[in-house]
Amino acid sequence: MGKTIYTMLSAKNAGIFKKFSSEKTHAFPLSAYFAKAYSSIKGSLCKILTVFSENASDKNENNKSTKIKQLQFNPLFFKKLFTPQNLVPLLIAVVILILVASQSIFIVHQTQKAIVVQLGNPRNITFGPGMHFKIPLIQNVIYFDARILDYDARPAEALTSDKKTIMLDNYARWRIISPIDFYRTVRTIPAAQARLDAVVYSHLRAQLGSHTLTEVVSSERSEIMEKVTEDTSRQMKEFGIEVIDVRIKRTDLPRENQRAIFDRMRAERERQAKQYRSEGTEESTKIRSEADKERAIILADANYQAQVLQGEGDGEAARIYGDAFSKEPSFYEFQRGLQAMQKSLSGNSKIFLSGDHPLLQSLKLPDSKN
Repeated sequence: MGKTIYTMLSAKNAGIFKKFSSEKTHAFPLSAYFAKAYSSIKGSLCKILTVFSENASDKNENNKSTKIKQLQFNPLFFKKLFTPQNLVPLLIAVVILILVASQSIFIVHQTQKAIVVQLGNPRNITFGPGMHFKIPLIQNVIYFDARILDYDARPAEALTSDKKTIMLDNYARWRIISPIDFYRTVRTIPAAQARLDAVVYSHLRAQLGSHTLTEVVSSERSEIMEKVTEDTSRQMKEFGIEVIDVRIKRTDLPRENQRAIFDRMRAERERQAKQYRSEGTEESTKIRSEADKERAIILADANYQAQVLQGEGDGEAARIYGDAFSKEPSFYEFQRGLQAMQKSLSGNSKIFLSGDHPLLQSLKLPDSKN
């Protein structure tokens, strides 16, 4: 068997060498050198095959083990193999093996996924992080980012249900979940972002068209974003893409409408301010009238109580005076004289009276002669 392999290899290599030698060597000065290297490699391989064929045909186990031992540790064999004539061909063979191994091995980073394309047709295998193998020169490796990617869309106009035009500035967070579908549909990340932009914008316009501006800005914003994210992710799955989140960064008015909107808002605020002022004036008038009413009631009650008390006091004073006057009539005359003088001598007026004037009679003591 070994001789047959050796004969076939010799015949085949002889034909190849003959064809190689028949080429025009004057056009390639190194052709003779490569021919010699190829001949040396052929001779070395033929020797190895001859030794292995002899070992296979030997029926004696002791002789077989001895020959294998000689093959593995025979210094003469390695001395003949690594001769100066065979050194350059061996180095060329090692370089070829290294090149073939480098083209057969590929490494996928932990942040990536990869697929293998064989003659333009992707295989239905997705490779994760690690070292993998492929067929050199026939299969190519295409890498995809497995991390979450951000896409910042350009501002665009949208119309709300209350006919308000607004400028939307939104962004999306997405990732590749099926590299094979991604490669078959969009192939590249820029193409995927363009497709994602169109899908997100269409769903945003549909949702904003069924909500008012107030709902978009404040109350219903979270629900709108959840609905847009769900619809966009469901539509983008056929492209091998999962949409994680869609958000609106800013909501502005178009520049040509800002002045009119601001004037309308100012007029509306002024109208509300006037309404609040009128309502406040009305309320203050009610409060003042109620306070004046309560004040009048309180003053009336106080005057009533004062008149009652004053009447009771006057009655009591008249009774006391009556009792006093009835007991001493001269005291009554003295009291009346004092009252008359008090009324007459008020202010800065000066009155000259004679000693026997009636007004002075009340001031005289009963036992006084002057």
